[in-house]
Amino acid sequence: MKKLINTCQTIVLLIVIVVNVQAQSGSDCPNLDFSLGNFTNWVCKTSNSQYAASTAYNDLTWTGSVAVNGRHTIMTDIYGYDSNTCNGSPNQELALVPDGFTQSARVGNKQNQYGADAIVYSMTVDTNNALLLLHFAIVFNDAAHQPAKQPTFEIRIQDSNNNLLNISCNRYFAICDPNVPGFNHCYAELIWRDWTSVGINLFDLIGQTVNIVVATADCGQGGHFGYGYVIGECRPLGIQFHYCEGASVARLEAPEGFVSYVWRDSNGLIIDNTQKLSIPNPQLGATYSVTMQSATGCILVLEATIQKSTINPDFTCDARSHVCYPSEVTLTSHATVDGMKVETFDWTISKISGVPQTEYYGTDSTFTYIFKDSGYYKILFTVYNESGCSDTSSVIVYAHPPIDVKINAPSLICKNTETEITASGADTYEWIGVKRVQSDSSAIVDKGGVYMVKGTNVLGCAFDTVEIADLEFAIHYTKEDNRCMVDTNGTISITQVVGDYVYPVHHYWEDLGFMNGASLSVREHLPTDTFVVYSIDAIGCFRYDTIPIKEELFLGNIGLIQGESFVQQTGNYTYTVDSVEGAEGYRWWAKALTSNGDVRLLDTRTPYNRILVSIRDANSIQLHVVAFNACDTSDTSSLFIQNASRISERTASDDLILFPNPTSDQLTIQCNKAVMEEITVVDLVGKVVLKQSIRAKECILDLRPLHKGLYFIRIQCDDALLTEKIIKK
Repeated sequence: MKKLINTCQTIVLLIVIVVNVQAQSGSDCPNLDFSLGNFTNWVCKTSNSQYAASTAYNDLTWTGSVAVNGRHTIMTDIYGYDSNTCNGSPNQELALVPDGFTQSARVGNKQNQYGADAIVYSMTVDTNNALLLLHFAIVFNDAAHQPAKQPTFEIRIQDSNNNLLNISCNRYFAICDPNVPGFNHCYAELIWRDWTSVGINLFDLIGQTVNIVVATADCGQGGHFGYGYVIGECRPLGIQFHYCEGASVARLEAPEGFVSYVWRDSNGLIIDNTQKLSIPNPQLGATYSVTMQSATGCILVLEATIQKSTINPDFTCDARSHVCYPSEVTLTSHATVDGMKVETFDWTISKISGVPQTEYYGTDSTFTYIFKDSGYYKILFTVYNESGCSDTSSVIVYAHPPIDVKINAPSLICKNTETEITASGADTYEWIGVKRVQSDSSAIVDKGGVYMVKGTNVLGCAFDTVEIADLEFAIHYTKEDNRCMVDTNGTISITQVVGDYVYPVHHYWEDLGFMNGASLSVREHLPTDTFVVYSIDAIGCFRYDTIPIKEELFLGNIGLIQGESFVQQTGNYTYTVDSVEGAEGYRWWAKALTSNGDVRLLDTRTPYNRILVSIRDANSIQLHVVAFNACDTSDTSSLFIQNASRISERTASDDLILFPNPTSDQLTIQCNKAVMEEITVVDLVGKVVLKQSIRAKECILDLRPLHKGLYFIRIQCDDALLTEKIIKK
């Protein structure tokens, strides 16, 4: 790292614990190091408390979840320096990004805003991320205030309830103070701390979720700023050892990022003080420990035991010892180290006959190799462990020289027509891509395409391919449809043949007896029907087309008449229907429904789908409309129009009283001068819907069973028949 501080003091001393853990394979914490160039997996927060610096992180009110421009910033300039840290003075500049990284995150800025800023990262601890490494730098604008109002910087490891976790180095909290060791001074009022690393042991929290918090705050009076830079990493908590059985030296490697290392042997004697320890003449089972101290005072102790590594260079080759040139083989790794699948290996394929040549391949676990020539090939598979130890396995494959295998097939076939193709030049054959195998040396195809055969004999094998083209064409035609059902004036004319075909093309019609008839490209005087034509080219490729002759004057559905079906007063009313497809005009007619019969009101033919109806009396009207065309096809719709303009609420005449009218349930009838003998209720079309015999001058009819609408009531008295209109609401 650039200018890593070797010693420092913090305001809060961090706890020291000892952990004994074996080294494990690495793991990452996605974007903990901001390698994505953004704040993915981080929660960004802000606080605008006026006295933010006087309190710790948990005492502030935080808002937001996404990065705020200028307050949460990704730094990508690996050659840049912070402009506030003695810019231009040698060895007095803070690098925006430390060595070994491509970006960092700045929390806060140099604006004076009474504010505080924070970023939070959550992760579940497992054996692969139990060592947390945090790298940070701090910039303070010294306000010379009381400590409670000075700018601050804080790192804390806590649970989801913001409680500090009971682990070593769970918090680093710094208040701007020019007298604190570990800070540099610049421009009188500015102090800054160079990139500092701290290792945090999370081993006791395996299976739990922890929150990593980085927070900064300006001074409490709003005139001075504080901000920081941070990068995070996670690793297995353990010592990596590099040792191959039988080697004269074993190398142990402690986690980087600490300022001091003390190695001890199994007797507790100090043997080294570097990050990496070399052990001459190592002994299996020997144990070593290292005590590490971070720049903030955190202490970790790790142990490792020299162990034997078992390497299994297993792989499969899908070919036998003899294959066909130019065939191919698929190689698949099944390698393990200490029982675990590994991805660190090399493939080497060497031709060991004729002109020797060697090809090297990468670390793909499965890949396909195509032989460049016939001859003997050695496939060598080498597997490595993390210490660089290796083991190999190999197989020798002979690629036989080719034989002369040929496919005999036509260059053209009719689409959807089966054709036999044959092979020669070998003893046995394997067909690829055909519809079906007819015999060992023949196959059936039914469409154009590329077909392959693999032939073998005692000397070797070879492939041959053949490409067959489809012949497929189409016809273009024009036609005239009939106008009416009885017409026979339809025509069909085939105008063009397009696509792949062998000239000439003949056209035969199903209704004329197919091949028994003459080839015709024009048909005339056709009735309404469907006609099938078969088109055949010179080599027998054919197609068929279905061509309908239909009535051109199709008459669509007229639908319902739209307009007022219940009017309260006389006047002119407009009625319409939907425009009918194929209609040349509309006939409208209407009649009034009276007690004495029907009275024709109008009867007219018009090209319009609307009509104006004049309603002048209280009679109901039956309106009709029919759409028509030249073929006399039609579609009809009707509508009853009920008129209540002259119906009173109480009385119909001096002799007969009906009330209430209109009514929704009961109708009272009073006859002043005679006795009623029979009451009959009929609907608009004359159907009797209610009939009752009585002998009284007054009665009550129950009309609830009737549908809403207009009805006629007929009352038979001693010497007369009375008829009136009633309305059921």
